[in-house]
Amino acid sequence: MFKKSLENDPESLDSIYGLAEVNYEIKSYDESEKYANDYISKADDSEAKSDAYVLIGDIYLQRENYDNASKYYNKAETEYYFNKKVTERKSKLAEKTGKL
Repeated sequence: MFKKSLENDPESLDSIYGLAEVNYEIKSYDESEKYANDYISKADDSEAKSDAYVLIGDIYLQRENYDNASKYYNKAETEYYFNKKVTERKSKLAEKTGKL
């Protein structure tokens, strides 16, 4: 669905982010990261960009690359301080690493 929509409108932010999420869900992390970065480069909304940074952080968390996960969660927080997902993910990261 999202790929077809993107074919019709290559600048569709909803389709780009949808593809990032779908690829994350099916564990196609490289594709997910590619779409999330594309979304970040095209989006104007800070809150939406923050969500995409969280998604990239989640990818790194799944890969057990905790330093990059932390980096992207921090970017998400810088982009939009009130993103509740950031607090949740940082807690999850702290559980995995033992660092608060």
